[in-house]
Amino acid sequence: PTIDTFGSQVLNNGQETVNFLLIGSDKRSGASFRTDTMVIAILRPNDGQVSLISIPRDLWLPIAGTGGEQRINTAYAHGTQTLIDTIEQDFDIPINHYVEVDFLGFQELVEAVDGVPMYFDKRLRDEQTGLNITRTGCITLSADQALAFARSRHLEYEVADGAWETDGTGDLGRMDADGYVYFMD
Repeated sequence: PTIDTFGSQVLNNGQETVNFLLIGSDKRSGASFRTDTMVIAILRPNDGQVSLISIPRDLWLPIAGTGGEQRINTAYAHGTQTLIDTIEQDFDIPINHYVEVDFLGFQELVEAVDGVPMYFDKRLRDEQTGLNITRTGCITLSADQALAFARSRHLEYEVADGAWETDGTGDLGRMDADGYVYFMD
């Protein structure tokens, strides 16, 4: 069967799974290139299922071809293939396809789908990214809000009227399905 993914044709060729490495990159003028987000999307065309595996950017492991260990997001600075080789080497997951989105592309994607609906059970903020979720419940994030949430590294949540607590879980907290944020269908 043929799967239409991100507007391109991907042929299954009888494979049980097709694996995509999805990268959110932090490419800015004058900055070293690192990945902000890494997700492996495992498509099972034969049964129509998709699984997502989020890789914490600060995960420390051997970087393919370098002879050294470092955070996985630094593998990207050696090139896309080094990142792919590192994932294949350390997770034993073959990568069939690669998709990269920078900040602008991320915002354009969110705009193309008219925002990202998410459920929040607490008010959230991150003064460094500008994230400011002022109410609980289902909220459709704009492109700017979605980027601020995705880039949040200093997240705080309200514990009582006017009292805020820092969320120390970082990347792992944002990946936790049992946390305070849920994607809506």
